[in-house]
Amino acid sequence: MTKPTFAALESKVRELASANPDFVYDRGDYISCRYNPDDLQPGCLFGQAFIALGHPIPMHLDTRPIDTVLRILAIEMTPEEESWAWYAQKGQDRGKPWGEAVKNADRLHPLS
Repeated sequence: MTKPTFAALESKVRELASANPDFVYDRGDYISCRYNPDDLQPGCLFGQAFIALGHPIPMHLDTRPIDTVLRILAIEMTPEEESWAWYAQKGQDRGKPWGEAVKNADRLHPLS
């Protein structure tokens, strides 16, 4: 199975944010956000995107920043794409609804 492209991840993140614009990620009792779901939390925006594409983020990367995860997984991306992902994830991590997190990333680091 091939790894997802950044374009596929971006598209899935946008799809999830569009379908759930008011969703606010709750990390449960954890100190940091988690990509993969468990009994305490549903998994974050990028975690759900990776899972939907058939590539869950490995557990040893579960609390790492998204830009680090993308580099470790060797997802090819431009510096702008890396920044966009970081800002979208950071917005969610700071309690912004998914729709707002993606809009802020678009405003700060437009990709097109």
